[in-house]
Amino acid sequence: MKWTGIWNEPWIDYAFFGITMVVIGLPHGAVDHLIHIRQKQQEDLTPATLWRFVRGYLGLVLLYGLLWYFLPTLSLLLFIGFSCYHFGQSQLYYFFSKENPFSALTYLLWGLAVLSYIICWNSQESLALIGTILPNFETWLTGSGPAAYLSLVPWVASLPPGLFLLSRLRSYPAGVVLWEAGCLLAIGLVSYYGGLLVAFSVYFGFWHSSKSLRAIVRGFKENNPGYNYVRFYKDALVFSAISIVGIAILAAATYYFVLGIHPVMLFFVVISLLTFPHMLTLETVYRRQVRLGAAIE
Repeated sequence: MKWTGIWNEPWIDYAFFGITMVVIGLPHGAVDHLIHIRQKQQEDLTPATLWRFVRGYLGLVLLYGLLWYFLPTLSLLLFIGFSCYHFGQSQLYYFFSKENPFSALTYLLWGLAVLSYIICWNSQESLALIGTILPNFETWLTGSGPAAYLSLVPWVASLPPGLFLLSRLRSYPAGVVLWEAGCLLAIGLVSYYGGLLVAFSVYFGFWHSSKSLRAIVRGFKENNPGYNYVRFYKDALVFSAISIVGIAILAAATYYFVLGIHPVMLFFVVISLLTFPHMLTLETVYRRQVRLGAAIE
């Protein structure tokens, strides 16, 4: 197992993971209420509008939480599926002039390639985490033989994104296409050599979250030209703090009641609960930028 990652010290991996999530990962989803209000074309954030948003948001979180409780295997597969779509959309939306089934499939396959790098090239760590919440799944996968072929999945999953980028060489600057290809290569290398925590931290923080954050700030600037990153972090402070405190309480409860769920796996479950409504909210941001003709990143 590669828990020690590139520094050969487990505590550094956990510290890097925690800092990345606190500084970039969680804040990028902590202004969903403002995005929702903006999309509804409401001028002011009032207690009533905030409560309506929070009520709907928490309803989706609760619904998915119940699904995790009763159908954990299905919930895990759904999490992987909509994470793939969301990751791919945040990376490639500017390649499309309009939303269509082909764009959705491209997003899904790009995200699948990235997740396969992180999960399959760190399969021992991944299965160890999954086994704390789905022991039967881990036993089936390792006992029936498919686990032996997990390292091959990323190579196969890389083919669709590679073909897509090749198809865009005629209509987009070569530098843009090569940049996206380089991103895939870099994520793959970090995943292969860095270990699960480092790979997820680097991708989720420095690729996905930072890119989404830029798209959010760019969207807010349409109505408020003076909007900047300092303002963003001020706006994100309250809900970021709530998320951090909530995760800490859950982790402490898991340890205190000896539930057997690894804290990192618990974090991923919580992230899945937040990602579901977050993805639906960010969908409006990316669709709008596609309609307006998003600038090349």
